[in-house]
Amino acid sequence: MYRGSLTRKDLRHALARQNGERWNSIIESAVAAGSITLGSLAGQYPDDYFNGYEIYTNAGTGIGQTRYVTDYTGSTGLVAMSPNWTINPDATTYVELHRFLTVDEYNECLDNAYDEGADSFLIEKSDETLTQVDAQYHYTIPSGFVNICDVFGEESTNETWWRLQPNQDWRVENKSTPLLILTAYSFSPVVDRTLKVVGQAVPVALTTDAIISQIPPVYMINTAMKWALMSNARMK
Repeated sequence: MYRGSLTRKDLRHALARQNGERWNSIIESAVAAGSITLGSLAGQYPDDYFNGYEIYTNAGTGIGQTRYVTDYTGSTGLVAMSPNWTINPDATTYVELHRFLTVDEYNECLDNAYDEGADSFLIEKSDETLTQVDAQYHYTIPSGFVNICDVFGEESTNETWWRLQPNQDWRVENKSTPLLILTAYSFSPVVDRTLKVVGQAVPVALTTDAIISQIPPVYMINTAMKWALMSNARMK
């Protein structure tokens, strides 16, 4: 059902639709500081239909503003809200309308889904920032790794690699600062050449709307929906 790469905004819209909401519309004109016209909705819903809804600008001019609808004119799609816009939207602006949960609450549901799934959907990670130092056999493991699967030494400056054997050539020592320990009798550091560390990391957290989820969308939406339903129940 949900395929491809989805951002947090995409996931939020899909989650809201699954939760019975489906309004994400471009603004056709900015009428005044306290109103907008959503022409695509004109004639579809009666007067006052969206009163009390949250309206959030998710793209374009004035992005990131949250207001609440105070009046809706069904024939024209004119939306009045409070308080007035800090930055007036224009024809480049997109908004979303929510009744059951707010944008922050939908994002929180997605955060909960991420927390549940992060350890089950580890991603591949490769790092080439470690530089070998003469007679140095302990190296701080670059941040972000959960597991280390392979370590490679640079054979020459043209980025060809040879694989170090786990346990024989290297091991990980888990301290407050995890260390990559190279075995002195089987490995000799070559000054200024690189060590490549390959392993797994947790997916990137969805801290902004533009971040693409590294956890499968179906899992994210279905798990977030569980949290949305619990939020809906608390409201009633």
